[in-house]
Amino acid sequence: MSERQAPSIKASLYEMGITYSDVATEVGVAARTVTYAIKKWEGVRGNPKGKTRQVLKAIERHIGRAVYEEK
Repeated sequence: MSERQAPSIKASLYEMGITYSDVATEVGVAARTVTYAIKKWEGVRGNPKGKTRQVLKAIERHIGRAVYEEK
């Protein structure tokens, strides 16, 4: 029996009516930066810096779960 996977970040945001562009505007970056941050940091352990960290923290606030694991 397989475990149920958590919905993707994009799906979780979409369910709330939020797009990557909305997150980008909130943080003050381009939508591409949001896409890049998620691709690079989803499920990874580390310490993102600067705007990337702000983007990921904003997403975490919206979806209510961690995107990455801090060292």
